Amino acid sequence: MANESDSMGQITVQLNGEPHATSSASISELIQELKLNSDHVIVEHNLAVLKAINHNHTPLNTGDVIEIIRYIGGGQKIIY
Repeated sequence: MANESDSMGQITVQLNGEPHATSSASISELIQELKLNSDHVIVEHNLAVLKAINHNHTPLNTGDVIEIIRYIGGGQKIIY
């Protein structure tokens, strides 16, 4: 897919099931735009799970389907 941006330099991607306009050029920039900690997310880009090392090198294009899952630690420690 081409990176077809509008007159303001934005593209529209599908983010977690919803249309999302962004000027981010890469997955890494999108994570920053959303103010997420890149160490605590898993990203699926067009049905492929990305390794964190590839976030900087994966461009965003109009129509891309992005799923971002945040994970957090916590809970009760259980000793058996």
